[in-house]
Amino acid sequence: MSARWALIEYLGANPSLYFPLARLLNYDRVVNEDTAVVIEGYPRSSNSFARWAFELAQPDKVSIAHHRHVPAQVIRGVELDKPVLVLIREPQAACISQSIFLRGQVSMGQIVRAYCSFYQTALPARELGKGFEVALFEQVTSDFGRIIARLNERFGTNFTPFEHTPENVERCFKLEEEHYRRRHGQVDELGVARPSDLRAQDKERQREAFQSAALSELRQKAQALFDTYTALATNTA
Repeated sequence: MSARWALIEYLGANPSLYFPLARLLNYDRVVNEDTAVVIEGYPRSSNSFARWAFELAQPDKVSIAHHRHVPAQVIRGVELDKPVLVLIREPQAACISQSIFLRGQVSMGQIVRAYCSFYQTALPARELGKGFEVALFEQVTSDFGRIIARLNERFGTNFTPFEHTPENVERCFKLEEEHYRRRHGQVDELGVARPSDLRAQDKERQREAFQSAALSELRQKAQALFDTYTALATNTA
């Protein structure tokens, strides 16, 4: 698992390598000429909620490139002049959640390095063309309609904003549950992308791993990247 993780990280940082492989393996959810919008971020950064909320808000079906969790998606989306939304979550919360999801099959060090690699590799694309929009985890989960409005402002699109009501939020969670059940046969509380009391039980142990002295330098790098993206999200709010 660790070697596979490292390979995906390497390929995902290089569009010239990633997309030929994606075509060869017939990956879905990959950005192409027909894509209407790209929604990408490191795992556990409200990618699923953003996807379902975006789909739910639109009167007609739209093609969304999402959930590949590689910066190549962001870079290629910008190159194709597509509306691109990059999601980011505070590194400790994102990495702990990812470690719980992966059930210890990948070290915390690899998880934090992958977080840094994603956002560091994607960042230069912000300066190309129209760049990309940034949304913090808390912004996505509290007012995703405003995020869609910001996409429209940046890219000149007319996507319908999400009405962030409790009823619509619950609909997004139900859609994710149904999607997860179709793929896996049943809902796994450690895997499904919605709030879960079971995942909360393992957070303290994972927090200790994230806060270990050996990861001090990586943590600082991850936090610096998060601060940079936070400034971009705040400046466009």
